[in-house]
Amino acid sequence: GSFFDGTLYLDMAGFYTVYSDMLRRGLIFLGGDLGFQSLVSNIGEAEIKGFETSFAWKATSALTISGSATFMDAEVTELDEGTESNNVGDPIDYVPDFSGTLSANYDFNWSDEMPGFARLDFSYRDKMPYVDLTSFPVENTPQFSDSIGLLDARIGLTSGKINVELYAKNLTNVNKYIDPYRAWNNANRTHPRTVGIKVGLDF
Repeated sequence: GSFFDGTLYLDMAGFYTVYSDMLRRGLIFLGGDLGFQSLVSNIGEAEIKGFETSFAWKATSALTISGSATFMDAEVTELDEGTESNNVGDPIDYVPDFSGTLSANYDFNWSDEMPGFARLDFSYRDKMPYVDLTSFPVENTPQFSDSIGLLDARIGLTSGKINVELYAKNLTNVNKYIDPYRAWNNANRTHPRTVGIKVGLDF
């Protein structure tokens, strides 16, 4: 929907999904020098319930604020006979309960012939689960990533056919686990603060 003479845009969606014969990876121990072998199999049924929304608000002629949010409830509800990697009620791998974004963009002029902008972007994601009872004992599952909130910033200008932008990613230098493999000590971490300049030419 569009409201207040088009200055506010809002959308919402709710969904319910039943996923039959869900695939997942597991490990089988073959013994001796053969060790573990990876196996992809059908484990049973899962349900996914969720709600998502986004908005864009033109607060002034120069300032636009926008954002999004997603809420998810995803779990295994039935198991095929012989499944050893999961239990009923386990969360679905890599699905956070909540994720969202919030942004603010401000347009202005450095001079009469040099338009510019400044922008802030914040993103957040709840911790993500990973369950595999063929890899971990039940008391060590699920494994979780960290909850992660990242702040990015940009400021730029356009002069004729040239545009220049100064940017900073992960401005607060957050250092968190992205992946839920902490028990294996091989989870990726967030990139450190990165600052740079982009130059473009329109032709």
